[in-house]
Amino acid sequence: MAITERDLKVAETVLGLTAPPLEDFDTVKFLRHLTDRVCELLPVRAAGVTLLDGRGRAAVATASDRVTEALEQAQLDWQEGPGPDCAGGRSPVGFTDLAEGAVRWPRFASLAVRAGFTAVAAVPMRWDDRMIGTLDLMTTVPPDRRTEGSDGSGCSNGVDGVDGVDGAGGANEVNGVHGTPGAQGIRCAQLLATAATIGLLHRKLLWDQSALIVQLRSALDSRVVIEQAKGVLSACARIPLDEAFDRLRRHARSRQRRLGELAADVVRGDIPPILLRPRP
Repeated sequence: MAITERDLKVAETVLGLTAPPLEDFDTVKFLRHLTDRVCELLPVRAAGVTLLDGRGRAAVATASDRVTEALEQAQLDWQEGPGPDCAGGRSPVGFTDLAEGAVRWPRFASLAVRAGFTAVAAVPMRWDDRMIGTLDLMTTVPPDRRTEGSDGSGCSNGVDGVDGVDGAGGANEVNGVHGTPGAQGIRCAQLLATAATIGLLHRKLLWDQSALIVQLRSALDSRVVIEQAKGVLSACARIPLDEAFDRLRRHARSRQRRLGELAADVVRGDIPPILLRPRP
């Protein structure tokens, strides 16, 4: 089977999303890259991303344009639209004709239609049991008039690029026609959303590991300094090591200081006189 230009674009996009740069990572730019690629690879008019915090509360992360961003925010404010349904059910919401969606999402559907859209969908940004948000898709062609790639995938075939999204009046062109991806297109969108989720979770894991290493190194350095301070105080006050540690700890607590900070002072020779008092 011959490899098409679309196959290469999808592969490149998945690689870029699952393995983002380690340096100068910007979450908003990363997610904007996702929405740009979705609009390039699928015959959709616009896309937006909402992210969930640890308590399940959603916030708009990015969108193709200001019109789409306003629609994304309206979904969250009203809890209407494919995004909230997708987040609540943790599963894709296929393309829904907004004429039919008026019953399901009355306020959101009315606003989206006024913005020039005719159908909307959403897929979860999820990996395993981690749900971090939704990728929302919007188009200007009803589902019953959808146009898919020649292989039925819903991804654009042999397209080097598409026109940018400037406002609600236009539409992306794929192979010279406007369309709405069908079931295969939703699968393609889900693939890209999952790849982006893996990339974000991987970045978080690396950051958490880095932060943990810093904490462990700090704790280790602090313990080393405390041991050194015990030795210094033991020698200067001519007391056992255990008693030296007890004096350091009690003095730090009474002065509301960190033990490591006091120990560093002692090692530098700045020993509070009270710590040098003779044993009774």
